[in-house]
Formats: sequence, C-alpha cells, structure tokens
Amino acid sequence: MKWKLIPKRELSLSGVSIKNIVLLIGFLLTLNLLYPVPFQAKFSFKIGDIAPKDIIAPHAFYVKKSKKELHEEKEEAEKNVFFVLRQDKKQPRIVKKEAENFFKQLEEIRWGKETFSNKRAKLIELESSLEKKEIGFLLLRNYKPVKDSLLKLLDEVLKQGVIAEKSKIEGSVVVILGKEKPRSIGEFLSFDALPKIFKSRATRMFPKNNTAINTIVLLANSFVKPNLSTDLPETLERRERAATQIAPTKGTVSKGEMIVRAHDIVTPEVIEKLQSFPKKTGISGISVSIGRNILYILAIFLLYLSLYFFNPSLLDDFWKLFLLVLLMFIVMGISSLFILSKLSLYLVPIALFGILTSLLLGTIVGVLGIIVLTILISIYSGGGFEVVTLCLFAGIVSVLASNNVKKPSDFYKPALLIGGAYILTALGMETMKLSSGISLFKSLGYALVGGIGNSFLAFGLLPFFEHGFKITTPITLLEYANPDHPILTDLSKYAPGTYHHSMTVATLAEQGARAVGANPLLARVGAYYHDIGKLKKPDYFIENQRGTNPHTKLNPELNARIIISHVREGVERASREKLPGEIIDIIREHHGTTLVKFFYTKAELAKKEVNELDFRYPGPLPHTKESAIVMLADSIEAAIRSIPDQSPSRIKGIVGDIIKGKVEDGQLSKVNLSIEELKKLEQSFLPVLIGIFHQRIEYEKSTYKESNKEFKNKKNFS
Repeated sequence: MKWKLIPKRELSLSGVSIKNIVLLIGFLLTLNLLYPVPFQAKFSFKIGDIAPKDIIAPHAFYVKKSKKELHEEKEEAEKNVFFVLRQDKKQPRIVKKEAENFFKQLEEIRWGKETFSNKRAKLIELESSLEKKEIGFLLLRNYKPVKDSLLKLLDEVLKQGVIAEKSKIEGSVVVILGKEKPRSIGEFLSFDALPKIFKSRATRMFPKNNTAINTIVLLANSFVKPNLSTDLPETLERRERAATQIAPTKGTVSKGEMIVRAHDIVTPEVIEKLQSFPKKTGISGISVSIGRNILYILAIFLLYLSLYFFNPSLLDDFWKLFLLVLLMFIVMGISSLFILSKLSLYLVPIALFGILTSLLLGTIVGVLGIIVLTILISIYSGGGFEVVTLCLFAGIVSVLASNNVKKPSDFYKPALLIGGAYILTALGMETMKLSSGISLFKSLGYALVGGIGNSFLAFGLLPFFEHGFKITTPITLLEYANPDHPILTDLSKYAPGTYHHSMTVATLAEQGARAVGANPLLARVGAYYHDIGKLKKPDYFIENQRGTNPHTKLNPELNARIIISHVREGVERASREKLPGEIIDIIREHHGTTLVKFFYTKAELAKKEVNELDFRYPGPLPHTKESAIVMLADSIEAAIRSIPDQSPSRIKGIVGDIIKGKVEDGQLSKVNLSIEELKKLEQSFLPVLIGIFHQRIEYEKSTYKESNKEFKNKKNFS
C-alpha cells in the first residue's frame, strides 16, 4: 500500500501570535507592578536622634565600611605583606670559582722562575686589595690553611644569605620569592657588615696571627657578592593586591529586617546601615530595575522557547497560554505574601501550580512551568537556596504525582506524595542548617500543612478552572465514560445498533490513540458520543433497522441530507447537555467533509447533473489526532460490519484502503499524522477488528440441548 505524505506542521518564530506577545508583555508589566523596585526616601538622621517611624529594609543590602575604616584596614593589610627578596642561586658557585682561580694563579706565580719583585707585582695585579705583608705571606708562607678557611667562610656566609641593601627593607620579616616561608630579617647578613663578620670569624680561625686574619678578610671582601636582593616591584604589587582584597562591607541587612524602631535612639550602627542603603532615587534604582527586568525577560523567553520545542500546540491556544500565565501570577502573588510577611517558606504554594498545570495543561507544560516559576520566585525573593530547592523538588513532584489522577477518589495519593516532598525538603534543609529541635519540628509542621493543604486547595479549585477555560481533564472525561450517563442510556435504549457500533469504535480509537501517543481516554469517550445525533432519527441508520428501510421512500438528496444532519444534531444535543468541548469537536469532525457515496452514486444514476457538495458533510476536518482516529475507526468499523467476508486478510485490506482513501481525499490534511503513525494505527486496529469480527464455526443442532424456542433456530456460536 502506498501512502501519501502528510506534511508536518512547521514552527516559525516569525509567526508568533500578536495576542501571545501582548500577553507576555502584560505579564512582564504585571511582575513590575507586583514587585516594584523600592524607592527609598533620603534619611537625615544624626546619632542621638529619635526615629519617627519604623524603618524596615525593603530588600537585602550590605553595610559599607567608612572611608577611615577602609584606609586603616588597607594600611594594616599592606603592613602584613612581607618584603620580598630575590635569591641568586648561582652566586655561591661563582664566588667559589673565583676564589679557586685566584689560588690556582697564586700557585703558578709562586713556582715561577721570576724575581720576587716581579712575583709581587703580578700578585698585586691579580688582587689589588692585598697589602705588602699579606703578599709576602701568600708568596713565602704556607697559604693552604688560609685557602681552606677562606672557602669555608665564603660558603657559610652565602648559605646564610647576604643582602645588598638591608637598610631599605621595611619590617622585620621577609620572604624569598618562590619559597614564601616567612623569615626574620636577622637571619640574613648585610653586605655592609661583612668586613666585621669576616674579621671576627677569621680571628677565631687564626688567633694571634694578624697576617693570616688580614689576608682572609681582604680576600673575602674581594670575592664575596650579595646573593639576596630586594624585589620592590613584587613587594608593592603584593601590597596592592592585599589592599584590594579588603572587603568594602562589614555585614548584611536582610530583606524585611528592622533597621530602627519608631521612637528608638539612632545609634552609630543605625547610621551606618542607613548610609549603606542603596539610594534608589538615582541611577542605582534604574540599574536594579533594568537588571531585574533582564532576568524577567530571560525567564519569559525561556518559557516561550520551551513551549515552542516541547508543546507548540499550547502557543496556538491563547486561552490556555493565558491560563498558564494566570496560574503563575496567582502562585507568585501568594508566595510574595508569605515571603514578605516572614511566614514559613514551606507554605509557598508551588504544589498548587504543579497540580493545576499538570491536570489542565499536561505534564510537560507543568515541568517547564515549574522551572520558569522557580526562577521568577527566586528573583524577587532574593534567590535564596531554600526557595529554589523547595520550588524545584516539591514542584516537580506535584506535577508527576498528579499526572495519574483519574477520579476524585485518587486525590489523596498525590496529596500524600506532595506532603512527603515538602517534609523531606524541610528535613534536609533544616538539618543542614543545624536548626534546633523546636525549630525543626515547627518547620516540618509548616511543610506538612503547605504540602497537603496546597494539594487539596488545588483539587478544590480545579473545577472552576475547568469550567472557566473549558478544559477537559481526565477526571471529567471519566465522568462521561460512565455507561449510566443519560445520553448513553438513551443510545442503548433507542438506538442499540448505534450504541454497540460506538462501543466498538471506542475500543478501536483507544488502541489507535495509544499507538500514536494521542490521548486514549479522550479518543474512547469521544467515540462513545460521536453518533449521538442519530438519536433523533435512529431508524434511518442501517445498524438500527429491523427489516424496514425508510430511505426507500425518499429521493437520494433527502436521504443524504438526513444522514448528514446527524452530525449537526449530535453537536446540538452535546451542547445542550454541556459535554466538554473536546468531545463536541470529535462529534463535529468525525466525518470531516466526506462524501456520502452511496446516495451520491444513486443520484448520479437517476439524473445527469448532481451537485457533489449536497452529498458531502459540511466539516470541519479533524484538527486533532483523537478526532482523526475516531473518524478512521468509525469508517473502518462500519465498512467491515457490512461485508460478508470478514476474514483477517479481507479486514486488513479494507483497513488499508479506508486509511488510504481518507488521506487521498484530504480528510487528514489538518492533522499532524505522519506516514509512520498511520501505519501504527493500521497495526493497532487489526488485532481488535479480527478479535471482534472473527469467523464463526457452524455446529450441528443435535450437539446442544436446547431448552426453549430461542435456541431451536440458532446455528452459529462464538
């Protein structure tokens, strides 16, 4: 079987409804009216004044430090930054090498064949700091003990550390760059003080040998170089960094906190808080308003974008979108009362929104709405962790828990689950905050009231929103699925054939809806009522006829008009009985603009010119999957019931032909049903139809003991 491609609905941001734009802009303006940026009057109090009224913080803010406090703290922070020294790790090796080279050349001079005068001249040239006695000592005496002592002394001094300009260092503690361990400045040697240190240590090495002492001192002064230098740029940079890390504030004032009570004395602390309060009369007030509205716009855009991708049909229904915005506004308004009046956070009615949205608009819309509503509530409440946690946890649980509510007696189940979510959230947050036992039990009590109370409030308000916005929930549909409903009772009594036909169509429609992800309950209940218009003239429909066919007395045009009229009469009856709008739509659309082919063909045979429109249903075409599924199930059931050969292969052929015919006739052009979904519908219809219209086996009369006349003529049994 070949399928005609049905184009899927394409979404386009350029096609945004003007109504929707106005609605969302109105929501943004309402948010600003509901939670305006507070404009604070100027305070001119002095210490010792009497406050004329209570002054309460309209929002949280930081208490600023005075200029003097900041200056003192920065100075202190800079003082606490240790002076930085840079170490030259190569210097000890260089000094040692220079000393060793000197003694190597000394050795060459000593063993040279020149005169003593020439040797002395070369040594002076080699080391100009040496004097006559020291030169003679090095050229004539055993200098090796001096060499060893000198190298040892140089090594000790450089290991200890020699600073070039120790006097320029501020403070008594320093750090060496890269090591960062605080060191006392006294641990290091000053380059200026080295001669005295050399003499002192050389005297201990060579007591009473002035020549050796002077030689060591002169050579050490010549060879030694500072291996530690001051790094002033790094020190200044660290001090500047420390100064910038000083917090400009010294505490916070919470939203709703009493700054000063009426008739109390204004203290220095009060003055500090009032001076720290953001002045909302200038650019800062505009900044707060702009910042808040940017977040509002982002949240609203997130809502639109989420619906655009996950539930685009809601964007096409202005009143459903209005309901979503209205529910958000109601919950935000109630939440603000609890937050501003300092009542418990656990009374926030996020569950009210979750339950109503889930039942009225669907689970996906409920979850998306909870996420956006959490953002909006956190914006005006200061973004506390507790608010975000409660709204997300309890909100999403409320959406999912109410998803399977089918009748009023099921209300207690989600109420218990939601109450549990509130309580567990409260337990987790209060335990984390190390709340006292009394505070913990109070919070758990509020959470219990908030969770269960909001749940029953939501279920109590549900009928008002259902009737006000003409939305049909599963709870309402189940009421109309009751076979004792007066319309169904009339159908079974006055049009039994139509009644049984409707029950069969309902079974088919329910299975088909499950196969393509439509609403099975709506499809089933819609099928129950789709033919109630036949109650006005039940005998004109073949399933209710018992021998006499009134159509034989009328012309084809009138016959077709009677058949077609059952749709209009069904809509009128449904409207009088106040059936849900979705069911009325199915009644109105279940034939679309289909041609009443039997009477049209009959009319064509009777005369040459026939207006086809006189033999077509007026429509409209099905615009929902459920309506289209009922159309297909209705046509298929009627066709199979009318044929003698009801074998599985014949049933399969008829199902395929009817679906193909509806597609080619354009009856499904307004519905987003893909080729794959149409195949799924065909596959879901077949088992039901084969089960209902299975071939029956003929038995001999003698096989059964018939106890009355009703069974004497019976040949076939299921």
